[in-house]
This record gives sequence, C-alpha cells and structure tokens, in this order.
Amino acid sequence: MIIEKDARRHVVKAIEYDQELRFIEAKEKLKGRVVIKNEQYELLRRKLVDVCGQINVVANTQGKGRDDLKVEVLWEAEKILRRVSNYKSRAMRVLSLQIKTVFNRLRTLFRGFAENIDLVDPQLKNNVELTEALLAYEKAWEKGKEFLLDEEKFKVLMSMSELIEGLSEKHTEVKDKIEGVDADIFITIPCLAILKALDDQNSKIYQLYYCNQGGKHTCLFDKIKNLYTSTRKEDDYKLYNTCLLYTSPSPRDLSTSRMPSSACKKKKKKKKK
Repeated sequence: MIIEKDARRHVVKAIEYDQELRFIEAKEKLKGRVVIKNEQYELLRRKLVDVCGQINVVANTQGKGRDDLKVEVLWEAEKILRRVSNYKSRAMRVLSLQIKTVFNRLRTLFRGFAENIDLVDPQLKNNVELTEALLAYEKAWEKGKEFLLDEEKFKVLMSMSELIEGLSEKHTEVKDKIEGVDADIFITIPCLAILKALDDQNSKIYQLYYCNQGGKHTCLFDKIKNLYTSTRKEDDYKLYNTCLLYTSPSPRDLSTSRMPSSACKKKKKKKKK
C-alpha cells in the first residue's frame, strides 16, 4: 500500500494544484475577469506544469518522457491567442490553441482521478488515457518550446505562415490543404526548397515537380501559365518555359548555359535588337 501511494504521489500533487487553481479561477470568474493576473495563480500553474513533467518521465513510454517543458510555453501561447489574429497567422494560433487544449485535457484527467485515486494504476504507464494525454501534451509543448520561445524561429514562422496563408486566400486551390497543418510545415518546406537551390543551382525543381505530378495539380500550373501569359508576350513565355526546364548555373553566363543552342540564339538576337 505504501509503495502504491508513493508511485501515485506526483498524480496526487497534480490533483492538489489543480484544485487550488480552480478555486482561484472560480473567484476571478465571479468578478468578471477573463485574464487572471495573480502571482499565486501563476506560481501554482508553474508547479502543476513541473509535476506534469515528472509524470511524463514515468508514464510517457511512447514519447520522449521530457520534463523540460516549462510554464513559459503556456504563457507565450496565451499571449499569442490574445494578440495574434487569424488574419495574421492561423498556424500560430492553431499551435497556441493546441498547447492550451492538451494542458486542460490533463487537468480534466486529474479531476477524474481525484474522485477515486485508487483506480489509478501505480504503474502510471498502464493508464491508457493518461499516457495518450501525455503524448499529445509533449508533442504540442515541444513545438511550443521550439517556435514560441525561440525568438528567431518565432519571427520566421510568423512571417512564412502569414505569407503562405495570404497566398492561399488568393489562390483557393491550396487553402484547404494548409488548414490545420502542423506549424513547422511553414518553415520546413521553404527551407528544403532553399537548401536544394543552394546545394545545386541546376536543381530543376520546377521540371522535377511538374513532370511527376501526372496531372494531379494541373489547375495550379494552368493558373501559373495563364497569369504569366496575361502579362507577357507569347514569345517571352516560351523562352521563360525553356529557361525553367534548362536552368543555367549563372543566368547571365550563356557559355555555361544548359539551354538548347536554339534558345540561346534567340536570346542573343533579342539583345542585338
């Protein structure tokens, strides 16, 4: 019995902190306050997050069992939800909302455990609902630590998500495809494209992507073609298309170009004119 009690001690602590938090929240709600600014409240939340980390180490065998995810992640998420609109960055808001949601899910579990602590298996990893909640908690807070607490990554994610989401509003073909995706995709994909371009200036990304689509996204490519041809002469478009398929290491150096000789001659003739 003593061994079981000792095994559950972190869960018991979490229950106690949650109960104290709910007491303060109830009092503040009666006063009509939505945002709670209370030192005791924030101290309790810090303690609860720390205990969640200790439980995560023991129970989250499917994840990494991290205990270094601190309350600052939650604070930053709450700031973003207050200050950043959907028009500014939906991705940032989705991530922040996930951070709050998984934390509240754990708190709800602790309330359930409070009703009968003996139902909690001393081997915490055997409590399926708890381990699932911890896995989701670790995943969301890990991303929060990476993108919300790191100033440089925060700026990049904000700017890239705003850019891509803004373009999706204009080009609705891709809007549904980026709704609710993980925030890091807004950094990963641009980074991979840039790295590829830096790694090999003859990367032919356009050719590789276009030729392997098999017509799956022809509407997008048709739109690119139509937008380009609406602002350029047909001859210019043909040269543009040729250049995309035969990118040279240095566009200004025709001697090292991979363009067909006929295309090079066309360009030389235009320069003479």
